[in-house]
Order: sequence, then structure tokens, then C-alpha cells
Amino acid sequence: MVGKVISAVISKFKLVCFVCDGAFENNAAIEMISQLNMCLISKLRNNSTLYFNFTGEYSGKGRSAIYAERIDYKKFPSQYLMSTKTECNVPKLFYQIAACHKKIQDSLNIVIVHKENLTTGKCANVISFCTD
Repeated sequence: MVGKVISAVISKFKLVCFVCDGAFENNAAIEMISQLNMCLISKLRNNSTLYFNFTGEYSGKGRSAIYAERIDYKKFPSQYLMSTKTECNVPKLFYQIAACHKKIQDSLNIVIVHKENLTTGKCANVISFCTD
């Protein structure tokens, strides 16, 4: 159904990205959008298990490694911090990284917004991704 709607819209406009809610955080949706030559921008669950891309050398045995260590949202490396912003006593830290998700075939461009309320001490993460 999405393909039919997009095909009708493509005849009038040049579409580059498809933006949708977190229901499209699966490999089938990503493949469908990529077949239409578009990238998908969507949201992941705030507790999604993400892994750093493996950058080490091939050991010479078996399949090449894909995943490195798991991303810990409480101790996110500062080298990926892109910007900070504070609103109403709540600092927001914006991180960007290329990472892997075990249910999605390709590497994803991930943006994590980490929010921490300084008065209550509660933390929250908003995780968005792009297939571009």
C-alpha cells in the first residue's frame, strides 16, 4: 500500500527520504523503501540494543565479525557528542554514530538525544536512525 501511494506521489514530486514512526524499525520496511531508491528516517525504541560496527582485522577463521561491543547509553563515548542544548533545566546531549542493529541488515546512521532532568535525576533517550 505504501508503495502505491509513493508511486503516485513520485510522479509529481522527487522524493529522497521517507519519514515514518517507529513501526518501520524492521528490515522488511527498510528493504521496501530502499527498492524505491529512498532512504528511511525513523525512530527506534529507547531501549534498542545497538552495537558499534566492527573495525578490527579479520582473524582468518570463519565469517567476518560484524558487531563490536554493545552501546551503553549510560556511558556513551564523548567522541560521538555533536552538540548540547539546555531547556528548562534539562540538558540535551546529541550523539551521532554509525551502528548496527541485529534485526536490521545494514549499518545505520544513528542520532541519540540523551536528556537528563537535573532536579529529579531521571534520564531518557530518543533514538532516531537513517539508512542513508
